[in-house]
Amino acid sequence: MAGKRFILGVFVFLFSLAILVHIVPRGNFECKLSMSNFSTDCLSSIPYSPSWPTTAVRITRDNFVFFSEEYVYKVGTNEVISIFFDGEKSNWTKELDISPQCAIWGEERRVTLPRDTNRLRHSIKYKHGSCLGENSRPEEVNLGSVKALSGSLEIAYYFIPLDKGCWVFWPEPVFGGEIEPRRIEASCSCSLERILENIGRDIERLNFTAVEDFGKWQKGPVEVVFSRLYTRNDEYLYIECEKIKGLGLARILMVKGSKNVVLPYPTLLVEKNQRKSED
Repeated sequence: MAGKRFILGVFVFLFSLAILVHIVPRGNFECKLSMSNFSTDCLSSIPYSPSWPTTAVRITRDNFVFFSEEYVYKVGTNEVISIFFDGEKSNWTKELDISPQCAIWGEERRVTLPRDTNRLRHSIKYKHGSCLGENSRPEEVNLGSVKALSGSLEIAYYFIPLDKGCWVFWPEPVFGGEIEPRRIEASCSCSLERILENIGRDIERLNFTAVEDFGKWQKGPVEVVFSRLYTRNDEYLYIECEKIKGLGLARILMVKGSKNVVLPYPTLLVEKNQRKSED
């Protein structure tokens, strides 16, 4: 009888362990995620537009936090190129094995900038609103503009959950058609410090060398907590991470290419820090 109890106890322990291993992320890096189409009365209050890329929304009870970010290039004809709406999709960070663990949303692109490229601009749209209110435009914040040059670059962004919770994302519109928002629920939070440490280790494994740290910066709801430039032969790689107030998410940006096309991104941060010190 005792032997049967022992065997039963071992079976229960192994079964519980199997469930635990499936649910609990290894090292808090891989969250168990669930995704579904999302529909709620709150959607009518959220100021979403398909022309705004990298849009994320957190809805809690009757309130929401809306965030959208955009990098655009201006060319000689005054045409504006949205970096995440131009070029082609790719898997360049996955091919290099440097994509961050624990990401719940993101995109990778390969883009060729035309010869008459002259400026890079960074802006965000942010709103902390009520689901019971009317749809209104979010606050738009211009975070800076710097000189930019033509060339080919690879760029990616990812959202990382800093809290357990639910978020709403919009896929890229296809041919201007209607798109359904996606609801993603993360069963765990992630350690941003460990994720950044792992990214740095993966980059060094590829023989990239750190060139310069560009410090931290904060304006309004955006707080840059990490910014570093790497190089390998004639290639440059820039990593930047920011937290967004109230969203419960961090955004990681990765840009790779020649020095001419990558350097405007950390230069944007330098310009921001210089303006901050002058205020």
